[in-house]
Amino acid sequence: MFCTLTNNDADLMVNKNMIKALYKANAALLFAIILSVFSGCGVDADDIEANYRVKDYTSFYSGAGEEVFNIITSGDVELIYNLELGTSTKDVYFIFTNTSLSSDTTAPYLLSSSIEASSYSAYPELKSISSVESKVSVDSVTGVRGKPEISDFNNDPWSYLDSVEPEITRREYKIKESSDYIAKNTSIVGDSISFMNRSVTDTIPATLKKIVTEHGKTVKIWVADDCWDGAASGKANYVTQAKVDALADKFLIAGDDNDIYEWVTSLFGAEWGAHNLPELIDENNQIHILLYDIDNDNSTTGGVLGYFWGKDNYKKSVMPNSNERVMFYVDAVLLATPVSEGEIVSTLAHELQHMIHFYQKIVLKNARVSDTWINEMCSLVTEDLLSGKMTVNGPRGVAYNTEDAGAAGNTSGRLPRFNYYNYAPVTLWTAEDKSLTSYSSSYAFGAYLARNYGGAQLFSDIVHNPYGNYRAVIDSVKKNGGAPNLTFGDLLRNWGAAVLLSDIITTAVPYRYNSGGWFTDPLGYTLGSINNYNYRYNSNDGPFLYTAAALDNLDKINRSSNIYVQAGTGVTGSQSWTFRMRDSVKLTVVVR
Repeated sequence: MFCTLTNNDADLMVNKNMIKALYKANAALLFAIILSVFSGCGVDADDIEANYRVKDYTSFYSGAGEEVFNIITSGDVELIYNLELGTSTKDVYFIFTNTSLSSDTTAPYLLSSSIEASSYSAYPELKSISSVESKVSVDSVTGVRGKPEISDFNNDPWSYLDSVEPEITRREYKIKESSDYIAKNTSIVGDSISFMNRSVTDTIPATLKKIVTEHGKTVKIWVADDCWDGAASGKANYVTQAKVDALADKFLIAGDDNDIYEWVTSLFGAEWGAHNLPELIDENNQIHILLYDIDNDNSTTGGVLGYFWGKDNYKKSVMPNSNERVMFYVDAVLLATPVSEGEIVSTLAHELQHMIHFYQKIVLKNARVSDTWINEMCSLVTEDLLSGKMTVNGPRGVAYNTEDAGAAGNTSGRLPRFNYYNYAPVTLWTAEDKSLTSYSSSYAFGAYLARNYGGAQLFSDIVHNPYGNYRAVIDSVKKNGGAPNLTFGDLLRNWGAAVLLSDIITTAVPYRYNSGGWFTDPLGYTLGSINNYNYRYNSNDGPFLYTAAALDNLDKINRSSNIYVQAGTGVTGSQSWTFRMRDSVKLTVVVR
């Protein structure tokens, strides 16, 4: 039956159990036999025996408080890990981190342990990334900002434009503004226009309902005609003038330091201005917000709340369906639904960061590509930073005026889903129905970074860094207190330890999520504390934990991700575990 196996991760799960049995028997002889059996069956012999170097590593617990041990390994290793606890009785956790940013790899697996199986917690539910719910449902209201294809465009617009006209380069376009460009900047309340959406024939008839001019900026709010009060078009809820006025007051209002526009631009800079790219519309001082039923789903419980689409920053001669405005879109039906009003306000801040990110990083810094996870992380942390100022509950899922970590059993915000899918990759944005998991992972990582490395200033530095990938994070973390030799893998490992220590308010940098109160920074933004153990998703409370024995059933560990393992509870004395780990996989041990 062996020769029916093929060389893939699922088959390696079978092999791992066989290896474990062989290890406990006569390994030298029987490994040679199994290698010969599998050699003609397409199985990678390296995953069975070759290249795993034995490494013996011992950690000594000091006997006081919580300790984190970062185990140093290189290459594919058979790690014999020894933990000396002395007379202390502690709980032990393992965090396995795949430090590769681009490749999944074979999951680590347990060959032997000094702790009997009865010492482990109950066998957990096993999940894979493919088991994420197929539809947005439970937490959809705290859900999606943007669409995958729009994010792809915003973060790599030049590739998109080159693919539209592959026979010419972008510098060879006959570039001009459309004849009605000036009229767009002189429109008054009551004017109507059909905005273009996905194509020149996919249009949204809308009317201008509000103009606000403050601080040298003009904001114009348009409402789709079929979403306006009295339209009788069958929408579940309609936008009223009162709703438009309230939205405008949140975004831009007279006075200083009292609206979303000021707070976000003070942090990240202007959303549009001078540039030297002829494909893009000229500098102007207007922002347009279009309220319409996104996806025409008439939903009051979830869906896409809003988005910024960089296509509108291009001239029509380059992008035919451009509206030639600096603008973003908000779902009108959800705005008119009271339960989601706070989410819509957060969406304004979220999408404004995207708008600024496009100008500051793609246009001014000439970062040809900005990874989606970086851009989304910046927007999610913007919501977090502004939660108290906007007086809406942010992605932390705790009341905006609550400085501590809140109460147990919390099902709100992004962190319940993060706890449940805490093995999801950070640097890979999962599309469509799985994007909520990426939102949760990006926020959890960004919230950790903000609470350890400079808060608002850190994220301002990320946006203005010329890189659009992980290097922007590393550079900015080092500017804000990170060690000079810090790697992205180190950040992932430290983050994993912080998750498991988040119920302890005395934990110091770089393992800090929870101070018991506000985190403040010199720029005047505040962040509340986070205790991951306070969150519940389905029937799972706190971070999802595997047992060491359960690792045998995992086929892979995702790129740039952590697997959290409960190695033993109430253990003492000398303990030992033996693991097989691939080169990019690193072990962090938490004793508490």
